[in-house]
Amino acid sequence: MRTWLLLIWVSFFVFACQTPATKSVESTDTKPDLETNSSNSVSENKIDTGITIYLTFDDGPYTTTPAIDSTLTALDIKASFFIVGSQMQWSKKYDSTFLAEKNNPLFKIYNHTYSHAITNGKLHSYYAHPDSVWLDIEHNKAFLGLTSNITRLPGTNSWKIGDYRRGTKEDAYQVIKLTDSLMLPQSFIGWDAEWRIGASKQIRYVDTLIKKVGELTLKTRQHQKHVVILFHDFLFHSNTSLEHLVYFIQDLQNKYHPKFDWVENYPGMSQSLTAANDAGN
Repeated sequence: MRTWLLLIWVSFFVFACQTPATKSVESTDTKPDLETNSSNSVSENKIDTGITIYLTFDDGPYTTTPAIDSTLTALDIKASFFIVGSQMQWSKKYDSTFLAEKNNPLFKIYNHTYSHAITNGKLHSYYAHPDSVWLDIEHNKAFLGLTSNITRLPGTNSWKIGDYRRGTKEDAYQVIKLTDSLMLPQSFIGWDAEWRIGASKQIRYVDTLIKKVGELTLKTRQHQKHVVILFHDFLFHSNTSLEHLVYFIQDLQNKYHPKFDWVENYPGMSQSLTAANDAGN
């Protein structure tokens, strides 16, 4: 019954917030059998499996952001939001959305650059000038009033957390090399699994992603039981997509009993930022 009430409330909220353009989005989804999930609990799991999941949302704020925020708040789930400052440059319409997200104790705000690599779709051109990318990062940090030194670089799955590195063959790795050479206080985080548009429309893609999360916790890799999942705010236009998000979170809770946390608590992150701050003093 609790799940039914939650989903009805989410659907009502999304319908009220959607613009006419948003309402025209059609779902091609076969919805989950919500009756079978009526016993799901949205409260914190008591079983300690050692699994931590990091829900990360990119490219906001967006018209869909308030519905995402309300859904996660109703579920009492922590999430990390990587914000693009230029989204707020020409209009005040996102100011209240950003402030509500920033002031929500369940959410943390991080850097996704100011421009999001606006180079006519040519990421290679953007990353060919790592010094300019660093200025873009710093501009976004100042514009948003961020205190964190955690960034996700646009369009690339590159990591730098202390001595831990991933995505070293990506164009964006030149930015990481720059921060290393100048000993700049910065960490970069990518993702392990991604919510794609299919998951917003068809439940079978959600089930596939749930299965992948489980496989990642068993795979031999560094930080095996820590899984970072990438979402994009713009993929949650419809009631169905939000229902799928609820289903995804609750099924993860039932199957794997994870803790949901912010990326600043990813292994090695706090030590990395502490060392960087000490170096800057």
